[in-house]
Order: sequence, then structure tokens, then C-alpha cells
Amino acid sequence: DFSQKLQIALGLKKQVILCFGEKELQKNDESLLLHLKKQLQLYSKLLGTEAAQVTLAYEPQWSIGGTQTASITIIKKVLALAQTFGFNHMLYGGSVDADSLKLLYFPELAGFLVGRASTNITSLQAIFATLKQLSV
Repeated sequence: DFSQKLQIALGLKKQVILCFGEKELQKNDESLLLHLKKQLQLYSKLLGTEAAQVTLAYEPQWSIGGTQTASITIIKKVLALAQTFGFNHMLYGGSVDADSLKLLYFPELAGFLVGRASTNITSLQAIFATLKQLSV
């Protein structure tokens, strides 16, 4: 069961990344945040005080493998929501490439999950170059 696996991984001092997100693009921020709040409440209940040891990955399913990403405004709201549950580190995943990084980067975000773009060395090098420019 998920809860047991989670506790075993944490007990072994493994770095745990928990993914969460919505299946479809939401019509408004309130419904999105309410939906994500339910997921985060469940994770928080399972983890208790160990929430700070876990890295969250916000991955809207509708953006994975496509060309559309969540807006930086939404990502910041999601990060703020996650922090209210004791989660201190969050990644973003969903159509991450060198171009989208320029729109999505902000220092409070712990990093990015790169899928499709990581399978092409040229795309991956462009991501690294962009991150280097943005983090200066």
C-alpha cells in the first residue's frame, strides 16, 4: 500500500518526490486550488511532521508532453498552498523546455522535472544553459 511504501522510503532516508496535479485545465484558480488542497491534505495526513523531508512535484497532467504549461502565477499559488501544509520544496513538471523555463523560473521553486526534452541532448543542453543564465 502507498502509505507503507512511503514510510519505508522515509525510514531508509530516501529522497521522496510526491507528484500531484490536476487532470484537466481548470476554469478558475479557486477550483484548481481546492482540488489540489485535497491532494495535499491527504499527503500531509500521511506524512505528519515528515512533510518537510519530502519534495513535491506539481505536474498538471494536461501539460505533460504538450506545449502548454501552467502559468507562473498559478505555480506560485500552488507553492504557497503547499507551504501551508509544511512542504518546503516543490518542483514543476509539465512541458518543461528551455523556452518555457524563461517564463516559469523563480528562485523559490526547487527545480523542474524534465521529461520529453531530456531525451534530446541538444534540448537538455539548452535547458542547462537557460538555467545558468536565469540563476545568475
